[in-house]
Amino acid sequence: MQEATRGSRRKLLSGLLVPAVSALLVLLAIAAYPELTTTHEVGRHLSGEATGGHELAATTADEEGHVQKAATRRLPAEEEEHEESAAGSGTMTSAIMLLGMVVFVLLMFYLVNWPDPDIRDMTWRLISATTSIFIAVLWFEAIRKLLALWVGDLLGPDWVLSLLIFLSVWSVQQAQLHFFMGQKLHMTALSTIGAHVSGFAAIHTFSEIQTEEPFKRNAFMNGVVAVIFALVWVFLAFVSKHIRRSIKHSEHFPKEEEHEWVEQCEESENDVLAICLGKLFCNASRFALLGKLHEKEILLCDSCPPPRMRTVVLMFALGVFFMGLVFFANIFHNRVAKFEDNPRVKRFVKISLATFAFSMSWTLLFANQWLFKVWDVSSHIQSPVMKMLLVALFLGVSSMVAIFVLDYLADHEIVDSKALRSVMFALGMLVGLSWEGSFDVATEALAEGLADEGDEESAKGTYYTALLHIILVMISYPAWRLYILPKTDPELAEIIGKFPPLSHLWSTEDVARDSGSDEEDQGKADLLEGDVRG
Repeated sequence: MQEATRGSRRKLLSGLLVPAVSALLVLLAIAAYPELTTTHEVGRHLSGEATGGHELAATTADEEGHVQKAATRRLPAEEEEHEESAAGSGTMTSAIMLLGMVVFVLLMFYLVNWPDPDIRDMTWRLISATTSIFIAVLWFEAIRKLLALWVGDLLGPDWVLSLLIFLSVWSVQQAQLHFFMGQKLHMTALSTIGAHVSGFAAIHTFSEIQTEEPFKRNAFMNGVVAVIFALVWVFLAFVSKHIRRSIKHSEHFPKEEEHEWVEQCEESENDVLAICLGKLFCNASRFALLGKLHEKEILLCDSCPPPRMRTVVLMFALGVFFMGLVFFANIFHNRVAKFEDNPRVKRFVKISLATFAFSMSWTLLFANQWLFKVWDVSSHIQSPVMKMLLVALFLGVSSMVAIFVLDYLADHEIVDSKALRSVMFALGMLVGLSWEGSFDVATEALAEGLADEGDEESAKGTYYTALLHIILVMISYPAWRLYILPKTDPELAEIIGKFPPLSHLWSTEDVARDSGSDEEDQGKADLLEGDVRG
């Protein structure tokens, strides 16, 4: 029986991975070979050689007798060819993007219905992390752009506004978690989204500080910013903890609800620290390897030279090093959870594990972006969104292949299974962060497109962008909250039911009535079978 099951799994695995890898290779081939993406440019070059060129140079003499060359002019035929070339490039980009998204979505359908429950669980966690990050990025960017338009000139540097958003979101989240005490689903959703919004606000704040004097002088000073953020976080966590204690002494709640509330608050605070520390460590590492700071990502900078292959390999090695730290930190965490009674030690170990996981995710993300820069993708694909999407698709497929390998090792107990699960979760976060980069670039491109000509920061473009962000959040949050998040926790799935309606978004009931229970489904099936027989 086991042999038959393993044989069916191997067949299903080959049936999924072969078309997935084939589609990925096709996308990379299109990105790597210029003759597939620059047909119009080649044709224009050949036609230019045949006709002797289409450029005319006019010369004029000035009053002192000096001869100057006037600016070159394009003939109408060349302008038409240039427009056709741009249209062809845009069509190719849209086609690759459409096909890549379709393949990726269909792969998710395979994986959420995979026979192995561990693969199904990891896939739902991956989808949940990606969607929650997407919602958090949209929400944070909408708030930041609107406040920058209204009060940005009064606050000075951009990091001041981001710091105020970070402190505000932190405070509001703590209040919300207290308000929804005893309602596990509400607290879990709000703590996850709030942690991501606070985390990206902190990243925007302290990453900007890393570009200011004296922190931009060298990699060591760049890393000092991570220490500063850790001290700020310790202060906020200390104040929040004492406020929670005062609330517990002044009001009477069931002990179980209080314990769950404190756990959710601490988990959210831990995620904020891990997300931002991982990014700040990665920024300092990039500075150390490249020798300087870049205002934008290297992959999106056409004028930036590609890093040396040795530098890319060192970045990958650093990511693998953090992966090893995740593995051994999880083993240590499991031992501490069994034998250690000090809650501070337990929390420190848990924070260290999460920080290593996010450091690994951020480091491997930038290593893959550098690799695509070395492959000279930028010379063949001009769209920034397309570049980041290719990275996200590549990481999505390669991470899922790695998760299959790690799951096989965990199932056969070749290596510590719990430690491998933590590495698998870190790979899932890597995929989520790669898509976050795509979301960020897409929102910036949208803002530029909606802004008035010659004024990228116009009020009209900002309002349109913020409105679109809010609409996307209103569409995405209910789907994630009702149908994706419960798949990551059996207890949440039991609370919300099998087919929850939209009204459960604001329901205050702890346990929702399951309108699609298995008993009702079986009763309907029996009734239908009786009607057919009759």
